[in-house]
Amino acid sequence: MTTTTAAAPLAPSPPAPPAGRMQVLARQGLSLPRNVTTTYHLGAAYPFAVEAGLGVKGAFMGLNRLSGGGGFFFDLFEAHAAGLITAPNMCVTGAGGFGKSALAKTYVFRSSILKGAHARGRFVFIIDAKGEWSALARHLGLTVVDIHPGGAARINPLDPGPIGGTLNAEDLARKQAPVIAALLSVILGRRLDVSETRVLGYALQRITANRLT
Repeated sequence: MTTTTAAAPLAPSPPAPPAGRMQVLARQGLSLPRNVTTTYHLGAAYPFAVEAGLGVKGAFMGLNRLSGGGGFFFDLFEAHAAGLITAPNMCVTGAGGFGKSALAKTYVFRSSILKGAHARGRFVFIIDAKGEWSALARHLGLTVVDIHPGGAARINPLDPGPIGGTLNAEDLARKQAPVIAALLSVILGRRLDVSETRVLGYALQRITANRLT
């Protein structure tokens, strides 16, 4: 005797959620705030975070504690050539008494005596408002110009400089006018008005034209 039973009907599957709801459901779960930190502090939580280092090109500045205690070498122009930075500019900041001046002097001194540094067209030019770079400058053979009220050294604001020979009278006067206007504003204790600025530009153009001819 054969008994045939009908199969129970399958329960209908729930409708698929809209695409937007699926994306929301996929993002559900444990969510932690993002924490941005340095490799120095991250080493306390994950001790295997080690920096690769910058190589051995440049001046030796000390030990790199982030790469296991190896040497830390740095050169601004080498870093720019390697694509590590977008421009060969550097700014040293920090609180007083933490070695900013010592770091800057060490970098200038050691990068100045690198092999071939001067052959690549590098030079050192320091504006020293505190007078703390004079000893290092003399040690490197640099010319120290001491500019102060009543001193022997003076600056001629009308000196065209090395690019003066490549400019015509009008362009040279246009470059000198802001400098002279700033000096006159300091002396007069006020800013020059429009008419005074025009007279100054005309006078500089006449003086420059006579000097170049």
